[in-house]
Amino acid sequence: MSSHKPTNVRWLVLGFSSLISLVLYVHRYTWTIIRPQLEQEYGFSNTQLEWIFTSFQFSYALGQIPSGIVSDFFGAHIFLSSSIAVWSLCLVLFACVGSFWAFAGVRVLFGAAQAGAYPSLSGISGRWFVPSSRTTLQGFISSFAGRMGGALAPVIMATVLIGHFGYSWRMTLVIMSGVGVLFAGVFFILYRNSPQIDSRVNEEELKLIQEGTEPKGLTVRTLTPLVVALPLTILYYNWFTITFLVVAIAFFLKPMVSAIFGRKRFKHSDDPNNESSSDAAKKPERKILKLSKAIKHRSYQLLLFQQTANAGADIVYTSVLGSVFVAKGVSWTELGVFASLPLIGGAIGGYVGGYLNDVLFRILGNRLWSRRIMGALGKAIAAGCLFIAISQTSAEALAWGLFVVKFFSDWSQPTVWGACTDIGGSNAGTVFSGVNMMGNIGALVMPLIVGPMLDHYSTMETVGGEIVRNTDYIPMFILVACLYMVSSITWLFIDCTKTIQPETE
Repeated sequence: MSSHKPTNVRWLVLGFSSLISLVLYVHRYTWTIIRPQLEQEYGFSNTQLEWIFTSFQFSYALGQIPSGIVSDFFGAHIFLSSSIAVWSLCLVLFACVGSFWAFAGVRVLFGAAQAGAYPSLSGISGRWFVPSSRTTLQGFISSFAGRMGGALAPVIMATVLIGHFGYSWRMTLVIMSGVGVLFAGVFFILYRNSPQIDSRVNEEELKLIQEGTEPKGLTVRTLTPLVVALPLTILYYNWFTITFLVVAIAFFLKPMVSAIFGRKRFKHSDDPNNESSSDAAKKPERKILKLSKAIKHRSYQLLLFQQTANAGADIVYTSVLGSVFVAKGVSWTELGVFASLPLIGGAIGGYVGGYLNDVLFRILGNRLWSRRIMGALGKAIAAGCLFIAISQTSAEALAWGLFVVKFFSDWSQPTVWGACTDIGGSNAGTVFSGVNMMGNIGALVMPLIVGPMLDHYSTMETVGGEIVRNTDYIPMFILVACLYMVSSITWLFIDCTKTIQPETE
């Protein structure tokens, strides 16, 4: 017997997906604090530091397509559980080594372990989320949760663990690694690969996921308080913001509680474990998307090119941003807040962009132009705002300026996820893995350009008997603005309504 009210397991999956994105970025953006620490402790040049950083991008880029295919074929349950555990343990390994080549080698392992996360999450969103609000939820996962993870990393590492508790940067990595391993275990216990095989999902929720629409305003009411409260708490830590955050988290967790603790189980007509199903004896056809066919798709080619420019531009917020603020003389406590501001802007912009994507589609009734407008407009505005930001002299003004830049840059990120889902269909994970791979090729190449560029625009001075390096970061940011414009123009030619048809095996 089924209930008349849909169960809420899809919201539990949203919670897990968001936490995976957040933890991934918390761990990845530890580099923001590690970079200036390595520079001070080992005296590495900008070129050497960018080579260590880029070691991650090398394996991360090469692992995208293989991991996307593996995740599509075997499912996210085992794949993501093991990935989270392995990349978390890489943090401990990084803390235990102490040479240029050892640091680079661990970064290679770290990148390989994280490579499959977003291709897998793209597939999860296609299987678990209601179509009418899917892009909003993708924006919440990829941009808000991910960027907030990046924003929290310097606050947790520099402001709290190093600045307040006095831990070394190595010990902070061990602590953050333990949290990741614990989360991997919880995900393994509670997640299932699809609603069709999850006995906690009733027929009403299954039908809603396949062809329905969420109750009006439910998605916004559930997510928006958290989108507002979490950045406010980071920036203005007091009893009011903490209380607001607790209430927002309660709103976010409310629909998930019944999914976690509910004891009732259901069987579905299309569940292969349901013996009453007339289709139980039939083996479903598995459709495989071959890269050789996908790469011939013109809009997919443009999407790959766009992501190369986009990710190449944005990688400087991971690789160099900590050093930019350290050069302005900020303390470690201030560094955590200032380095987090651009990422908070990206987090909010990503959520807003996902919501506007769905709203624009409802207004225009045209998925093609709703994707094009959101993709192109965000990057163009970000390019213009970047020139205003880098003209500021104080560290705080620069941080707020980059907040605005990342807000507009990242509101196009849900559009990338949505376009991958549109073009890839049931093979969205494979399609997204190709897009993410090209993005990370851009992120791989950019630091190799930026490192020598920064050394070229650096001068050495003797201050108090010590040799100090002064670096001009303006040319780097001008290059970022140019890449934003390349991405913006490319979006105007992408047609996400043409799906790549896979072959049956």
